[in-house]
Amino acid sequence: PGNEVQGNEFVVGGVKELSFSSGFNITSNVLASTTLCMFRVSATSTLIFASGQVSSSTQGQTSQYEWGKSTAQNSTTTSLGTFSLATLIKGTLVASSTNGVAAVDPREVFAPNDYLTLKVGDTRGKQGTCRAKLIVN
Repeated sequence: PGNEVQGNEFVVGGVKELSFSSGFNITSNVLASTTLCMFRVSATSTLIFASGQVSSSTQGQTSQYEWGKSTAQNSTTTSLGTFSLATLIKGTLVASSTNGVAAVDPREVFAPNDYLTLKVGDTRGKQGTCRAKLIVN
């Protein structure tokens, strides 16, 4: 297997990185929008990568997923990307700042205490994993 280091804040070559990982396993039949994963960013940072992998979707109809950022918990005020998945279909939504477009304050820049959140329109029978990596500015 190899070496493993636990923790979510590391300095590599003078660059501080924030790494997050969380699983979700929703078994209830909730029809409302629900947070699957949420990560609180501790310092002004730029999103490098966020993925939401749905490994099991057993009930319901097509579901809409969204990565977003917000100053409030369980919210996606600024959308970073959306996708739809039909029942029983596996999929991954990736949000990334590798679009090559420069901006003064792009949507991928997070202020201290901002939240990175993955939400879904209905949660019937959803399982999966969220992962994210940011670099502190």
